[in-house]
Amino acid sequence: MPAPEPDNRRRLYAALRVLDAEPIEFEDFRTDELPVAFAPDGLNEGGNWALRTSAGRVDILQWIPGIEESYEKLRARALEVELPSVGRVLFAGYEDLVAMKRAAARAQDERDLDELRAIRGEDA
Repeated sequence: MPAPEPDNRRRLYAALRVLDAEPIEFEDFRTDELPVAFAPDGLNEGGNWALRTSAGRVDILQWIPGIEESYEKLRARALEVELPSVGRVLFAGYEDLVAMKRAAARAQDERDLDELRAIRGEDA
C-alpha cells in the first residue's frame, strides 16, 4: 500500500516502469477488463494491481478487503526490513496480513494462513 500523497504515487509509478511492470492477467479478468488501468492516473484513482516486474511479482493495493485503517496506522504496525540493493522496505504487520488473508478467503489464502500458523507454532 503506497503512501497516498501524489508525489509518492508518481515516484512509485516511475520506479515500477523502470522495473518493466506489467499487469498480470489472473482468474476471470483480463488486464483490459480491470476497472482501473495501470497508469499514473490509475494510482490516483486508488487502483489495485498484481504486476509482473523484472524483480518479480509486486502487488499494489490501495484498498484492501479486511483492512479499514488508514495508511498511517498500517505503516505504524509494518515490519521494516533492509534489503540488499533495495534499501528499506516495509511489509504488512502480522495481524494486518492475517486480516487481509481472511477477508480474501481464497484457497491460496487459507493455505498461507495454515503455513503462517505452523511457522509461529499456533493452533489452527
